[in-house]
Amino acid sequence: DGGLACLPTLPMAERVNASAKDLNPQGRPLNNTAWWQIEIVSVQVGARKFGPGQGIVDTGTSMLIVPSFVMGHLNPLIDGVDTCAQAAAQLPPIIFTLAGGVEGSVDAEQYILGDASRDCVYVASLPDAPAPDFYVLGDPFFWKYLVAFDSAN
Repeated sequence: DGGLACLPTLPMAERVNASAKDLNPQGRPLNNTAWWQIEIVSVQVGARKFGPGQGIVDTGTSMLIVPSFVMGHLNPLIDGVDTCAQAAAQLPPIIFTLAGGVEGSVDAEQYILGDASRDCVYVASLPDAPAPDFYVLGDPFFWKYLVAFDSAN
């Protein structure tokens, strides 16, 4: 039995005056029914684009988990700012292109957590991830998008 992770095409902020057609969720087939695992066609951070990978959509993860090569690109960007607030204002969004061409982005305001000090929490990398191109779309993804889980379809 398959399942479907339904990701809407509009961020929550744009839903106030949206039509019913605009609110139609976009289904993404699952690659692994043991997890809510989906195909990620590409990931873009600023001008840098990364190749395909696999990801899970997980309500129990408090941040985005990215492969170490994406983390290696983000680290110098955050090292160049003085505060978390400055990082949230200056860092680029992380844009996920999913199977079927549906894009979902997570702005720096969602993936940078911290206070006025320099102590920021942003994204993490898993040294023991199941694959080198593995992502976890955790809470920051849910803060911007309504995600429906439909295991029957």
